[in-house]
Amino acid sequence: MKARIGVISSSNVQKNLIAELLKPIFGEITQYDLSHVANGEFSSTGVHVLIVDFSDEAVADSPEVLEMLDRDDPLIVLNEAEIYPMCEDTRLGWRNKTVAAIQRLLPESMFSNSPPVEAPKKEHLQDLWVIGSSCGGPQAIREYFAE
Repeated sequence: MKARIGVISSSNVQKNLIAELLKPIFGEITQYDLSHVANGEFSSTGVHVLIVDFSDEAVADSPEVLEMLDRDDPLIVLNEAEIYPMCEDTRLGWRNKTVAAIQRLLPESMFSNSPPVEAPKKEHLQDLWVIGSSCGGPQAIREYFAE
């Protein structure tokens, strides 16, 4: 049996980043938001482990989510970090820490087909440059690159 992982957050960016980081290890990640709580789908998630985004105040203040913390099923991993502002290395560190927490909660048999967690090789990472400026900056940047 393969581990089924879910995440709840009202932020689509946060849910998608968490799913993107964990999908290579666990496969598809089920995503929930507060609409699932309101319509009752959330009370029986069908996942083994649920990542609860406590950096999201709406989720942290939800009585239904707080009630789920007291249950034995699914197992809960709390996330208090906002993933979007993290640099790539910090995101990989977050992923490795989260994977280790999930692996501690579940039987080893659920991970027999999972690839080992490792950081991507540096030659596969792309450099990203961001240049910010105030209102006079675009012209200065054009002049700079024209030179």
